[in-house]
Amino acid sequence: MPEFQYRALNAQGQTSQGRIQANDQDQALRLLRQQGLTPTEVVSPDGVGALPAAAAGTSSGGGRRWFTRERSAKITADDVLAFVQELGTLLRAGLPLDRALRVLTQMQLHPGMQVLQQDMLKAIKAGRSLSQAMVAHSPTFGPLHVNLIRAGEVSGKLPEALSYLTEHLERSKSLRSSLVSALIYPAILLGTAAVSVALMLGFVVPQFKPLFSDLGDRLPWLTDVVVRLGDTLVEHGPGLLLAITVLVLVLGRWWQTDNGRRQKERLLLGLPLLGPLLLRYQISRFTGTLGTLLANGIGLIQAIGISRDGLNYDTLRQRLAPLSDAIKQGQRFSRVIADSQLLDPAALQLVALGEETGRLDTMLLELTKQQEAALQTQTRRLLTLLEPLLILSLGLVIALIIIAILLGILSVNELVA
Repeated sequence: MPEFQYRALNAQGQTSQGRIQANDQDQALRLLRQQGLTPTEVVSPDGVGALPAAAAGTSSGGGRRWFTRERSAKITADDVLAFVQELGTLLRAGLPLDRALRVLTQMQLHPGMQVLQQDMLKAIKAGRSLSQAMVAHSPTFGPLHVNLIRAGEVSGKLPEALSYLTEHLERSKSLRSSLVSALIYPAILLGTAAVSVALMLGFVVPQFKPLFSDLGDRLPWLTDVVVRLGDTLVEHGPGLLLAITVLVLVLGRWWQTDNGRRQKERLLLGLPLLGPLLLRYQISRFTGTLGTLLANGIGLIQAIGISRDGLNYDTLRQRLAPLSDAIKQGQRFSRVIADSQLLDPAALQLVALGEETGRLDTMLLELTKQQEAALQTQTRRLLTLLEPLLILSLGLVIALIIIAILLGILSVNELVA
């Protein structure tokens, strides 16, 4: 396997260099990124550099693009996080903004991100600020990104603002990933249960139908129900599958409408176990965004608006809508957030303490950590209850099918005897 020489920056902006084994320069760049490094130069064994123009500090019109396979041009939250993190690392190392963007563009493997960074580099060279360049790509960079960067530019602490933004995005990613990972096993278990029951009814039960045909009305009721279900699945299986598919598509389109979205939100938030989990996730998202914005010098009213707009549910945004007007009228934040009935008494005490001591941002971030810890605890408890419940339910359904078949066989034996 070829060995590449590299020069890279760590999270603190310190330069490191060494060698790394990889199949090609693309893989070398990915491996370095996985180690938390931001490569500024990767040289192949034949002496060709992946980032020659950036390393020399000059521009190159014919620079080679180091991605050898097609990738989706869609930009994800992980791509944005990597961009913000690496840009902050380069700025902390002392690189000017335009040169940092040039380095990121030349080492970028994602086609969509490369085009975006090229556009941002052109905007910077034309005299626009980084926040103004981000506004032009609003689908990728939201109000949170733009306002944090703008605050860093005004205060002269752009690298620090990028660090704050990186921490916020990493915290959101970690929480989202933990929730998704926790729900994967129950989803697989539920899918396995549905397939197992369908196979039992569609293939196993019909094999016994000729054996039960002579019983007529003397067939046990449980066996009769199972046989009828099997017949329905065999005769109308494709039609049922098509109907379910159409229903899912129609519901998906309806849920995109305002009324459908509100109904879906009420349904999800009203679920006995999942509803409180979703609510706590949204609360932690709101307090985390608000605390991060306040810590970077954004005004309270503006920060509330940005944090509220970042929530996923219209019903929650409506409950938080009166906050800005109430604060403009001179009311305390702790009082108006209490009226929304989204925070428990302990959380309200933290908010009130932060307001009294002038450390509202710190207390909101501390509250976010507590909410996230409680959310993970609730998730583990839910899974502890849900997994055995799904297993028992699957076992019970399969047991009923087997009992129904055995009852039918016993009835046949009695008839023969």
